[in-house]
Amino acid sequence: MKQFKFLLFILLASIIIPSCSKDDNDSKSNTDLLTSAPWKYVDFKVAGMSLLEDCQRDDIITFSKDFNSVFNPGTMKCDPSEVIEAGTWSFSADEKSLIIDGDSATIASLTSTSLVLTQIESGFVVEISLQH
Repeated sequence: MKQFKFLLFILLASIIIPSCSKDDNDSKSNTDLLTSAPWKYVDFKVAGMSLLEDCQRDDIITFSKDFNSVFNPGTMKCDPSEVIEAGTWSFSADEKSLIIDGDSATIASLTSTSLVLTQIESGFVVEISLQH
């Protein structure tokens, strides 16, 4: 789970690919947007440098409405010991942060097709980009 948490909170993305209008997103809650489909990693940047490895491109995280999450490392594993892992998730009270297994990241953007999270880690800006 530590690799999952590290990947999730160290990914950085500057590309946001919205597929619907703002009005479409306004009618859905953050929970609906987050739980509508599995999320695939698109980019992982630390201090503006992309660090997403090819073996991470098929990693998927799924959030369910019962506040459980599942991380699937896909078939291209960076480490042979990687396995599917279950966890929990929640939003902060103001829904500006996503908390996964107790670790929090700021939601920079959440649409029906794109999720961008940011965090400061060891003094570096970290961005995670995921999409459906």
